[in-house]
Amino acid sequence: MSTTTLKKGARTNISIWMVILVIFVVLGIAAWIFQLTQGLSSTGINQAVVWGIYIGTFFLLAGTASGFLFLASLGNLVFIPGLDKYRPGLLIGAVCTYIAAGIIILMDIGHPERVYQFLTSPQFNSPFVWDFYALALGTIAALAFLFLNPKGKWMGWIAGIVSLVVVVAEGLLLSVTGSRPLWDSALTPVVFVVEAVITSIAFLYVAISDEKVNQWLASVLRVFLPILLVLTFVEVITVMVGGEANAKEAMRLLLTGNLALLFWGQIAVGIVLPMVIFALKGSGRILTISAAILAILGILVAKLNLLVAGQAYPMFEKPIFYSPSWVEISAVIGVVAFAILLFALGRRVFPSKV
Repeated sequence: MSTTTLKKGARTNISIWMVILVIFVVLGIAAWIFQLTQGLSSTGINQAVVWGIYIGTFFLLAGTASGFLFLASLGNLVFIPGLDKYRPGLLIGAVCTYIAAGIIILMDIGHPERVYQFLTSPQFNSPFVWDFYALALGTIAALAFLFLNPKGKWMGWIAGIVSLVVVVAEGLLLSVTGSRPLWDSALTPVVFVVEAVITSIAFLYVAISDEKVNQWLASVLRVFLPILLVLTFVEVITVMVGGEANAKEAMRLLLTGNLALLFWGQIAVGIVLPMVIFALKGSGRILTISAAILAILGILVAKLNLLVAGQAYPMFEKPIFYSPSWVEISAVIGVVAFAILLFALGRRVFPSKV
């Protein structure tokens, strides 16, 4: 009788979460419709600051999806003992997150109907086209790995390579776009790879309760969080010592200007604090889950900082600042809720795959 009660309680909790997710999705759709009818005036985007929280979230989602795909390949190749049994769930998560990243791009371009041009008349010298096809390639690889479930290890190698290609493409999108300060750094693709590893590992750490696998995931975070910290300060030193004038001004905006609170907060709360929590022996599950979530949010803030600071000083003019509107925030929450909802539905539709 107690078991039956427990199962009913679990189903009730799941139903409540599903309803909450649906509400967030509906609010996100309403915000997007409002944006489409009112135009850019309803967002914090303008002619000077063209990339904001939409693109920051896109980079986070695309990197996380690629991280899921990479982890699935590592499980298949038995680089991580015990991870292969989570491969189907990782692949479903990768597909859902890639789809959510694509939706974010549609929201950002303002005219989603124009996406057909990437298929009918692609300009292959454009990094945006590379990015579009890289995202499509990652989704196809995840779907093929999920449904074909081939024997041997060859699909694991292909999925791993594709996941890295997608993340590097995202980094190159910034590196070769215009002449924005801080964006054209050679470290950008490397940082994007490190951040993708952290976010995907952190999401997986939160999602599963396998003690053996979680120990391995925690050990990875103990390594990659300090790497991200070092790369962040290497970039700061490189720009402040040998960077161009605009790049130095953009970096000062992060270090001591209007973005300083977000920058140093992201360092302290999004990197250092999770590092300390995962380094402490005996940290409870709730505490380490909180650290993993802080790391994810910290990386989102880091990407937004990079985007905003890079657009703050156009052509040596006075600094321009960006603040996301309620429309953008609502739409982003709706997309993330949609990805989670899609994953939950995927597990129910394909129970044998998880």
